Amino acid sequence: MGRHKDLKSKPKKKRFFPLRFGDAVRAVKDLNLLQYDESRIAIKMENTEGEFNCGFPLFDLVPEEDLVLFSLEDTFDSELTKKATMLALSKLSKLKGKPKDKFHSSYFCAYISLKNEVILTRVDMTSKLKKYRGDDKLSNARYVGSSTKEIELDKFYI
Repeated sequence: MGRHKDLKSKPKKKRFFPLRFGDAVRAVKDLNLLQYDESRIAIKMENTEGEFNCGFPLFDLVPEEDLVLFSLEDTFDSELTKKATMLALSKLSKLKGKPKDKFHSSYFCAYISLKNEVILTRVDMTSKLKKYRGDDKLSNARYVGSSTKEIELDKFYI
């Protein structure tokens, strides 16, 4: 199990991250979010653009792996999004993902809408193995196809 590494990025022009890197480190330590090896989960900062079904992404939380913070347009209020991010992280940190195996995994997402509504979801992923025929090389027995289901867990206003 490789240890996940932090990834610090600068926000693109006219964008910002809902938490500064140091605040994110403090938050995951305070919430006791740990990797498999008991070290704190990795923090990654990524620029993403666009609105999704649930709103603008604040972060993805992959239990025991990492917290991925997404940049927001600077039309959002930075204090408000910081508060939304901390509250959402606090709520999601108490939840457990579905049990993981090589076919199933899940992670949590937090979004914010233009009306300052925060939506928390869980994304469940299932991978299917390709049928292995006797004359196939073992290297051809790959994962083929996967399905993803996003379930709304909670919503609140900031």
